[in-house]
Parts: sequence; C-alpha cells; structure tokens
Amino acid sequence: DGQRQLRTVTFKQRIDNPLSPVRASQCVWSQWALCDLQRGLVFELKSDLLDVPFGDAWSLYWRWLFTPTDVGRGSHVTLSTQACFWKFLMWKSKISSETVRAGHEMSPDLEAMVRSYMLENQPAAM
Repeated sequence: DGQRQLRTVTFKQRIDNPLSPVRASQCVWSQWALCDLQRGLVFELKSDLLDVPFGDAWSLYWRWLFTPTDVGRGSHVTLSTQACFWKFLMWKSKISSETVRAGHEMSPDLEAMVRSYMLENQPAAM
C-alpha cells in the first residue's frame, strides 16, 4: 500500500496498420502501479515498438486513475493517453488517434480487474 511497483513486459505486437511494412513488432511495455486504498490506484503504461520503421521516434503512454466513490462500492475512472514524439513523422496524427483508440479498448478489462481488487481489499466498515 502506497508503494510504486514496476514491471517490464516484452512481447510480439501484431500490427494491423496497412501503412506498416511489418505485421508484427517486438514491443516493450513498462507498467507502473501505485495503490493507496484511501486515495485510489494509479496505473501507468509506456509502450515502445522496437523493430518497426521509425519506432524509435515515439513512445505511447496511458494513465488510468481509479478513485473510490463516496457512495457505495464503486470507483471513478479517468483515462489519459499521450503519444510523445522525439522526431518528426508524417504519420503523427494517425499514431496519436490510434493511441487513444487502443487505450479505450484496453480500459474495460483493466477497470473490471481493478474494481474487483479494490472491493476485495476494501477496509472493513466501522
């Protein structure tokens, strides 16, 4: 509780973009989680594609903030997404819009997992 945890996951990422000359890329996710059951949970994800053309030109970031609601056993979820570019790319707007879409696609599964965790670890009522 209150400590930041980090893990790094490496895997092959399927690429569906018709502009990409490759159909899969080595991907590295750096994931951070900070849990404070009174204030909520922060989950951050940084994604880097290693072997796509111009893959070293940007990183993708997602941040989910789960805050407990005052009423009942729920939480409010805030999602923020960002594509950070280190070099000029003419596909910058496409990469940015795909980042937002991918973040929203991942959210329901992550939200359900975190809500379950928060309910199981909720302090006992006095």
